[in-house]
Amino acid sequence: MFRVLPGGGTDELFAVLPGGVYDLDFGPSGNIYCGGSGNAIYRVKPDGSSEVAADYAGVGIKAVRVFNNYVYVGGKDNTDQQYIWRNEIISADELGANEVYFDWSNEIDPAYEVLSITFTADGDMYVGTNAPEAIIIVHQDKSYEPLYPGALEPTSYALCWGNGSYLYVNRRSDDITKKRIIRIDMQDKEGAPYYGRQ
Repeated sequence: MFRVLPGGGTDELFAVLPGGVYDLDFGPSGNIYCGGSGNAIYRVKPDGSSEVAADYAGVGIKAVRVFNNYVYVGGKDNTDQQYIWRNEIISADELGANEVYFDWSNEIDPAYEVLSITFTADGDMYVGTNAPEAIIIVHQDKSYEPLYPGALEPTSYALCWGNGSYLYVNRRSDDITKKRIIRIDMQDKEGAPYYGRQ
């Protein structure tokens, strides 16, 4: 893991991780939670030390997001089933047990991937995916619906809230004319806080 000062310049080594990482997010204590091909959630502390925070044997993690005192991860297990799990942040040094939050393969479709997770301030989960509708909203009661049906195209590889009510989407495509960063005006919706922002 590398970091660059806000003003730019040369990157510097910040942490050596126990395994591969695809995504990361900051927690409330300044820890960075990350996951990828290493079958675990890793915790990187503010001093740059790292450790396994939660074992996810046989799981390839694609998405990580901290929300409301939980670390949420999305990915695929060794049976090719897609889930969104979560672990409660008990303290700066401890996560709770793995818990299935949303059974993506059975509710949506096992052919489509969980690629990115973010939350609105009021608790809706937005999932970036390669499904035809591109972004799926999972409500707190586990009901779900597409965001702006028919208006967005896949693949929503990464989602990030900007200032105010704008949601930014990194859209990947084999068609070079469709690759772009999209800004969506969510009108009355705002994103949940990112702990890594000042």
